[in-house]
Amino acid sequence: MQSKTPLFLLGLWLGLARACTKEEYLARFGDAYTLHGFPLPSLSQSQTSLSATVTYDVLCDNAESLTVFTVQKMEKEDQKIDAFLIHRHESICTSPSMFPSAVTETIEIAMPDGVTTGDKFLAFPPDQVYELTLLTPRPEAIDVPTNASATASESAPSAIKARVIGLDSVTS
Repeated sequence: MQSKTPLFLLGLWLGLARACTKEEYLARFGDAYTLHGFPLPSLSQSQTSLSATVTYDVLCDNAESLTVFTVQKMEKEDQKIDAFLIHRHESICTSPSMFPSAVTETIEIAMPDGVTTGDKFLAFPPDQVYELTLLTPRPEAIDVPTNASATASESAPSAIKARVIGLDSVTS
């Protein structure tokens, strides 16, 4: 049996985008930027912030600019899932330049208040490689023991892999 997930996502995307023209939809994202698909955007464990890698142009010398991004919920009457987009606000420069310079950075943005638990999707700006992605929580940081302090069982690759994915014990 084939998975219906791709068809569901296509239907969801068309339903969200159909509500306005391409220009109106593009305007929701604010100033132009590229949202990278690798690494995929992700949520914090508490689902209160979103991390994403973006590239955008600024007209500033010495990269002295302030660029603010916000997460906005995409509103639609019959929407049964939470879909979000990242809005880029106009950059503020202390020293304007005649030529744009590209900035690539990983941004951490607060999620809007009142976000429910459950599946959350992030829309990419139009005309990019991806259109929509499922947001998943980032794994928590773990302390990986160094060779000097690790016992033989802790230094085994399967033990480290099990700790990364959250398993308490490793079975062979």
